[in-house]
Amino acid sequence: MLERFEEKLISLLGIDPDSSRQEYPRVLIAVSGGIDSMSLAHLFNKIKYPHFAVATVNFKLRVNESDLDEELVRSWALENSVRFFSTSFDTIEYSLSKGISTQMAARELRYNWFFELMNNEGYDALAIAHNLNDTVETLFLNILRGTGVDGLAAIRELVETPFKGKKIVRPLLGFTRKEIEEYAAKENVEYRHDSSNFENHYSRNKLRNLVFPHFEQINSSFLQTIEKSICHFTAAGDILRDLYLQKRDLIVSHGSTKERVELLIEPLLSDKYADYWLFMLLDEYNFNSAQVKQISASLSGESGKIFFSPTHRALKDRDKIIVSPLAMQANPTVSEQFNIDEIVEIFIYERTPQFVPVPSDKIFFMDAGKVKFPLSVRRWKSGDKFHPLGMACSKKVSDFLTDIKRDRFTKEERCVLISADGKIICLLGERIDDRFKISASTSRVLEVHLLK
Repeated sequence: MLERFEEKLISLLGIDPDSSRQEYPRVLIAVSGGIDSMSLAHLFNKIKYPHFAVATVNFKLRVNESDLDEELVRSWALENSVRFFSTSFDTIEYSLSKGISTQMAARELRYNWFFELMNNEGYDALAIAHNLNDTVETLFLNILRGTGVDGLAAIRELVETPFKGKKIVRPLLGFTRKEIEEYAAKENVEYRHDSSNFENHYSRNKLRNLVFPHFEQINSSFLQTIEKSICHFTAAGDILRDLYLQKRDLIVSHGSTKERVELLIEPLLSDKYADYWLFMLLDEYNFNSAQVKQISASLSGESGKIFFSPTHRALKDRDKIIVSPLAMQANPTVSEQFNIDEIVEIFIYERTPQFVPVPSDKIFFMDAGKVKFPLSVRRWKSGDKFHPLGMACSKKVSDFLTDIKRDRFTKEERCVLISADGKIICLLGERIDDRFKISASTSRVLEVHLLK
């Protein structure tokens, strides 16, 4: 097992066999105190890997057991002169505050901490002790819950993190739980049992303890057979992912931002597999298959329908689907005051003969002499009126935005710049008020830059 492990680890870390051991990447190992992670730490130590440390998280979920797990890892690290990191979290409180399951909360907390450690301490890779049983269990759980091709790949051996050059590796993924148990027994690896592994009210434990023994009666090499299938699924998923990225470039508008993603309907509908690409696109924003089916059915209908995922909302507009985070949602009927310095940057200067205003949807020029200071910024609200540049009469902001065909999300986001006497001098992102425009008599210029 030792030789297989070292060969797999070197492959996953991309180590040149001819390189000096001192040039090996620095690895942080996630160790819980259980048999898998303690065996992983033992294997790193056994092959005398030059640069590694162990990190453990106490989730405070199992009363005294969690503390004893942490103490075991600490003692092992001290005994073997291995650098040790630990932290603890109130996982229950975090899950309640986020409105997510305890398991999801624990996952978020530990990975966020691991990534922070990697960045702060200079580790290149995070090693996780998932084994072959784990990945097969994950595959079946994904199938039972409903999954796409990515879910059929289950757990991947190598994953790039959001941080450049840093990766997650799972060098035990090709080893069965039985092989790891045999190694731990042979090498006298000290570990602690997680009592929750024997409680069958968890779906994973039901598969592990009740279902898989029956599969093994049918096929004694059941795990290895599924492993081969997962390899095929993973390859197919990678091919499909490359094709998806090509389609995504055609469908996602180049003007999209993190806060506003625009999916173009025409190139989507012109594709034979439109429904599938739409599912892939919206899955990134936590829309489920039932919601995607509803959104797909709305594409040929009227504009204005909104769909919600736990984290985002999607608006079917004229020729596009607009996706934005729920945190961006605003209520235009409420007078929402802002810190003006966060919204606009203001310049006032003397007008010169060379002055030539070049307005845009981000930069606005007005006659400073006609404006009463100080200025303020707020969301537009129902009943707001202004004189759009070029118009002699007033117009409701809501009607103006409708006339220029702004979508519902854009309407909600628009703000107005207000003078000290309460007049709207500019609908930010759109147009100034005609009464404050630059004229032949203007001596001082008010220049406003919209920051966001």
